[in-house]
Amino acid sequence: MTPSRRTFIGKLSVLAAAAVIPNLGWAIGKKKKKKKAAAAAAGGGAMSVVDVNNKKDSNVATLLALNYVANVKEAIANKDVTVAEKGGVKPEAQGCKNCVLGVKDGDNYKCQLVPAAKFYVHADGWCTSWNPKS
Repeated sequence: MTPSRRTFIGKLSVLAAAAVIPNLGWAIGKKKKKKKAAAAAAGGGAMSVVDVNNKKDSNVATLLALNYVANVKEAIANKDVTVAEKGGVKPEAQGCKNCVLGVKDGDNYKCQLVPAAKFYVHADGWCTSWNPKS
């Protein structure tokens, strides 16, 4: 009896699945290890306020590209940034705490521009993407 094409394709699909499934388990296990290592590197998942000197962190680089400052009042006084009135909010009153992108998390704020960041932004921080909450 000669095997039919249908039998051949059926056996071939079983062999292909058998070859792929062990590799999927390896890939899933590898992702879990990476997540655990990242959490350990970030201090066990504990978050702190942004360190603008950590230029290796791409999230910090994003904030710095947006002229992020930790304290808008001090930055204006030192003439580090020029801030215009926006949405009826005076420059000195602008900050992450009243920005549409700042999300309150306990006593701290997360910025939606860097959602993957393992840090908080300063409540009085400011960047060029600042927009008033409505």
